[in-house]
Amino acid sequence: MPGLVTPDGRPVRTLDLKGEKAAATESGVRSIWRDGLDRTPTPARLAEILRRAETPGHGAEEEFFDLAELMEERDLHYLGVLQTRRRQVAQLPVRIEPASDSPA
Repeated sequence: MPGLVTPDGRPVRTLDLKGEKAAATESGVRSIWRDGLDRTPTPARLAEILRRAETPGHGAEEEFFDLAELMEERDLHYLGVLQTRRRQVAQLPVRIEPASDSPA
């Protein structure tokens, strides 16, 4: 069993720990924990990510979120539409109702 493992149980390569992972940038959000999606994905790669994301239990959530983040960074119209929707949802009243009177 390796000494260092990631939260999902994969071993950490010590070579990965020697280089800089989170340098300052002028814009954009980058995860320091994973390299993320290739910055110039091919149509075949995009189709694979979307196909895997639609199938439960394949663990493609991180790739899908990386793709969504990349789309937000590259397409300013898409970003504007998303921000409008996020603001609308943030203004909705939050109401929590219990499913039953049971304490559980």
